[in-house]
Amino acid sequence: NEGIQCCAVHPNKEYVAFGESGKNPQVVIYQFPTNKLYRILKGGTDSAFTAMNFSPDGKMLACVGTFPDYTLTVWDWEKETLILRAKAFSQDIFRVTFSDKLAGRLVSSGVGHIRFWEMAKTFTGLKLQGEIGKFGNIEISDTSGYAMFPDGKVLSGAESGSLLLWEDALVKCEFERQGGKKCHKGMVEIVFLNGHDVVTAGRDGRIRIWDFTTIDTAETEDTNIPISLNQKGKLRISKDSSIRSMYQLGNDYLVVDMNNGLWKADLGHKTVQLIQKYHSGAVRAANFSPNAPLFVTGGDDGYVRLWNIVGKSLINELHFSSAITKILWVPLSTDDEGITIYVGFNDGCLRV
Repeated sequence: NEGIQCCAVHPNKEYVAFGESGKNPQVVIYQFPTNKLYRILKGGTDSAFTAMNFSPDGKMLACVGTFPDYTLTVWDWEKETLILRAKAFSQDIFRVTFSDKLAGRLVSSGVGHIRFWEMAKTFTGLKLQGEIGKFGNIEISDTSGYAMFPDGKVLSGAESGSLLLWEDALVKCEFERQGGKKCHKGMVEIVFLNGHDVVTAGRDGRIRIWDFTTIDTAETEDTNIPISLNQKGKLRISKDSSIRSMYQLGNDYLVVDMNNGLWKADLGHKTVQLIQKYHSGAVRAANFSPNAPLFVTGGDDGYVRLWNIVGKSLINELHFSSAITKILWVPLSTDDEGITIYVGFNDGCLRV
């Protein structure tokens, strides 16, 4: 179709599902590592899938679509059969997940909402029943990162940098750091459980670790007064990083940084290693050297980057406040050394 909008990995790592964008998008499922097409799911949404997640036992696949229908679908993907369908929300959904411990429970979240779902048996058969989270006196927020606790409570991040504990679709507690500071500066993108720890990360480029038991057993009579948390540890990826997602690799974490690329983080030893830099946002221009195995790229992130083709590596980069629109590597007829590059920017500047 017109592209891949999202993907999900099967719990046993034998299959990968991809959600298309474009008119009448499909979910295509491939075997891994053979990369053979295995299943195709049709009719889930109208224009694009935005998120998907396999159930813990791997038997079901939940998918959410975008405008105009914003549909949540649950599939028996092996049989290519649609089990359940419901309208998830009226704006974009960022994420959908099954509960690891409670069968038939799901959570979805996105623009201005979080929603709690249950696959309930009724007189007319199995149905998806969803309840929108009520923020109460707390400002309504986009919700990206959240973690589902074993007993059904959910801990989510907010645009303000706070952490919110949900129970029965209501905010039970709001958390901040000691000293009245928010848990993060800006949007909390990542929340997940790791043993007795809660790990969070956000657009401030910081990873923070909290005590699970303290959060799980928290009580308050007034949700307007945040509960202070002591962090067990923290790690800053880089000065201008903005964390979008994290994946656990044994004792390490693979960190996707919107600004700087891909990192490997060791929270125990508090070390980070840059694996690969790349552009964030669209790559708008590229051009090759006339006399060397090099090429240069530029994009919406304002970076001009020089790459080595043979070494498959980044050699150097320059950063500007404006997006790049065009790049011309000057031909040898004009520059016999082949070292001059013209770069055009969307603010009208031309730099040499």
